[in-house]
Amino acid sequence: MKRLSRLLLVSMVAVALIATACGDSGESSSTTTAAGPTVTGPAASVPNTASDTGVTATEIKVAIHAADLSGLIKAGFIKGVPEDAGPANALRISYYLDKWNAAGGINGRKFVYQLIQWDPADPKTFQTSCQQIIDAKVFMVISSGGGFNPDTMPCITNEGKTQYMGLDSVSAKQMKEANGNLINLAPPGSANAQAGIEALVKNATALPKTAKIAIMRGDADYSTEAFNEAEKVLKRDGFNIVFSEAIKVANISATDAGKNVSLSVEKVKAAGATHIINMMPFTYFTPFPAEATKQGLKLNYLFLDIASGMCQTFTASQLPQELDGALCLTHWSNMRWDTSGTLQADTPFEAQCRKEYEEIYSKNDIGKGFGRLTKTNPGVSYPGIKDATGKQIDMDQSYYECSLMAVIKAGIEGAGGNLTKKTFQDAIYKKKTFDAGGLAGGTGTIEANKPWLASNLQQIVATTNPNGFKAGTTADAKGLYDGRCPSPLGCWRVVPNSVVPATFRLT
Repeated sequence: MKRLSRLLLVSMVAVALIATACGDSGESSSTTTAAGPTVTGPAASVPNTASDTGVTATEIKVAIHAADLSGLIKAGFIKGVPEDAGPANALRISYYLDKWNAAGGINGRKFVYQLIQWDPADPKTFQTSCQQIIDAKVFMVISSGGGFNPDTMPCITNEGKTQYMGLDSVSAKQMKEANGNLINLAPPGSANAQAGIEALVKNATALPKTAKIAIMRGDADYSTEAFNEAEKVLKRDGFNIVFSEAIKVANISATDAGKNVSLSVEKVKAAGATHIINMMPFTYFTPFPAEATKQGLKLNYLFLDIASGMCQTFTASQLPQELDGALCLTHWSNMRWDTSGTLQADTPFEAQCRKEYEEIYSKNDIGKGFGRLTKTNPGVSYPGIKDATGKQIDMDQSYYECSLMAVIKAGIEGAGGNLTKKTFQDAIYKKKTFDAGGLAGGTGTIEANKPWLASNLQQIVATTNPNGFKAGTTADAKGLYDGRCPSPLGCWRVVPNSVVPATFRLT
């Protein structure tokens, strides 16, 4: 039987992600093999066994980890997202599991999947979802949309000893202590901070030596770890840091976190800051610019994308006007248009991902009131809108889940009949290099001392629409609004030739 708990939502960042969802249980059937087959792939001659938690000779139990974003939507932290988007977003994972099952599974094993939720507006649910995963006794957890609290991750990977395949940044300490049980698309925040700040201090236009810098950061472990990397370089090069107090945002409600960020404006003003280096996700940071404007501040904004939830296509639709022109250093590359107005072409891997994404959403609703996808538009944020002429501007694909599922498939295939967490991890490390949709540089590597796929950073620029969607802007011959973005809601634009390697490794 294929058990599918009814979804709530996983989105964001972020991510920025965007999400899946889960609620009361429902069931739909799928066939499974009656006896343990013998592997016929790369690890031939090893018969399938019940080799690990959640693994039998014929099945692999999987949890799809999802967030219910309705609390954030109702509180106004996320705009333009249907509250019932979760079940549609979950298809970005279940589509591949179903396709593999229809082809006979992988190495003779089929997938049984269950969706487990948490509510990012309610910190108590992080621990609850961890316990549900432990109780479900699954082999693997797959993140759909991301956004899970990094500080709660050890509950799953260490205490629960469950394999987690994620999208978001966590701390390097957590990745090391997970001992392979945590494999991500995104690097730890400290890796982005290290490579990003080294690029930023070389950019005198964005960050002059005369700058009075306020570093906006949260109080989670990964934030502190990343801040230490950035502070070290800024002090080394003689920059003036006038504010760097950790802001309380971890393990409290989203509303309280937003209030704490807004209250920090007064301290930043008192410190005389001229430049902001933000190291928080957009869901926390977006109250800051409006409050700063209200208090008469004119600031230069820069971003180190250490939390995987600030500098993505989706967040461009959420950015206030004050952030127009803000520079971000990020490992993501799902923006597609560069600052010269040139469209970045899909790689062959991304083109295949796009085809699959369009197949999913041409047959299933994006969310209540948003209908179905006709054709993806590169660089357009989720979930798509109509412009002033009534033209539907459908969203771009989500590159992330496609990349993650390619890594998972290689690991399961390579592990063969004796599928354990270790054989799964070793198979991924052995393959090492993977195509990477939506990541800077187009490929990435995963190794024992680098259990994340992203291997590069690039510079992108926040581009908000000065007229706004309500003003009735229309597209030019290229399909760009105000000559800059593929959507009236704004976009991030890539700085050409700005890709740099991120060399950080676990020690």
